[in-house]
Amino acid sequence: MHHPDPDDPKYFDDVAAEICDADRILLVGHGEGRSNMAEGFIEHARHKHHDIAKRVIGTINANIPALTEPQIVELAHSWYARYCRTV
Repeated sequence: MHHPDPDDPKYFDDVAAEICDADRILLVGHGEGRSNMAEGFIEHARHKHHDIAKRVIGTINANIPALTEPQIVELAHSWYARYCRTV
């Protein structure tokens, strides 16, 4: 989730609308502090989209610009496989 204005709640509301039907949500983001949009989304969801926030099962911090989309998907699949073994 990359956006020029991390404080724009409309952006996070749009993301929430896109994922509202997901049973489990794994966020993949990059950066630290204010530039970590995944963490920003979680905070926004905790305040405004409680039902979505409860379905976030984890976050991955990755160097997204250096990865292809298939690599990001594989990273998420690997994370989720480990998650399933611990639940």
